[in-house]
Amino acid sequence: MFFEYLVCKLDINLRNLITTIQCKSKQTNIIMFSCFKLHIFFQHRLNAESCKEMLAQRASQFRAIQRRLLTRFKDKTPAPLQNLDTLLEGTYRQLIHLADTIQENNLALEVSSNALCCASNLFNFILKLWTNMSDEEYKVLQSSITPLVVDSLDVVSNPLDQSKLE
Repeated sequence: MFFEYLVCKLDINLRNLITTIQCKSKQTNIIMFSCFKLHIFFQHRLNAESCKEMLAQRASQFRAIQRRLLTRFKDKTPAPLQNLDTLLEGTYRQLIHLADTIQENNLALEVSSNALCCASNLFNFILKLWTNMSDEEYKVLQSSITPLVVDSLDVVSNPLDQSKLE
C-alpha cells in the first residue's frame, strides 16, 4: 500500500522525469523471505490450540469440583471438605491464568498476522516493480501469493463473501 502510494505520488509529481524503481540487489528475495517469519505465526496458532484444550480440561475439572462441593453442602450430615475448597480455588486461579494467556496469545497472533500480511504485500509489490508486471499479471501474483492472512482459527470459506459474515 505504501509503495503503491509512493509510486503514484512520484508518477504524479515527476511526470516529466522517468520514474523507475529498481531492485539491484540479489539479496532482496532472501531479505523478503526472512521477513515472513512464518514459524512465529504458526507457533502462535499452535499455542492458541493448546491453551484452548487446557482451558477446556480445567473448566471440566472446575465443574466436577463444584458438583462434589455442592453435594457435600447438601448432605444433612456435615462431612469434611477434604481440601476440595483449596482445589477449587487453585483450579479457579489456573482458569484465570489460562484466560490471560489466551488473550496475550491472541494479541501476539494478531501482530504476527499483520506483519506477515505487510511482508507478503511488500514482497508482491517489489516483484511487480522488479519485473515490470502489468496489472493483470500482478493480480495473478496477488492470487498466488496472497497478502490476506486469516489470523483466527475459524476460517470462513470465502473471506470476501460478506453475506456469510453478517
